[in-house]
Amino acid sequence: MSDWYWPRRNVDPTSWVDDPSETWFSRIFGGLIVPVGMLVLGVWVIVTQHAWLPTRYGIQTFHGREAILLGISGLGAAVFFHGYCFWGPILHLQAISQILKFLGALTFAAAFGYFVWAWMWL
Repeated sequence: MSDWYWPRRNVDPTSWVDDPSETWFSRIFGGLIVPVGMLVLGVWVIVTQHAWLPTRYGIQTFHGREAILLGISGLGAAVFFHGYCFWGPILHLQAISQILKFLGALTFAAAFGYFVWAWMWL
């Protein structure tokens, strides 16, 4: 049997899976310190309903709905990074990592997408 036709049989179907670093520093820094900072900032933005983003024209401030959406986006990013960096290297807890990454990415994408839509067209 020749090897020229598609699909090739010697390709690993899981080669797209990204394994996080297993070092102590990356688990503590990327899996705890960064997500806790993002979580605190996201909760602060939600509670105060005041956020800002740097743009090429200066600092853009947001209030109300747009600020809350940015805070929820920060919470989603914190959940994603915690699931990826902290739970990812633990082989027998891969299900927790996958669930947290999915929920974090979904939350971030939905909140940030709605933020962009609300900022541009409302």
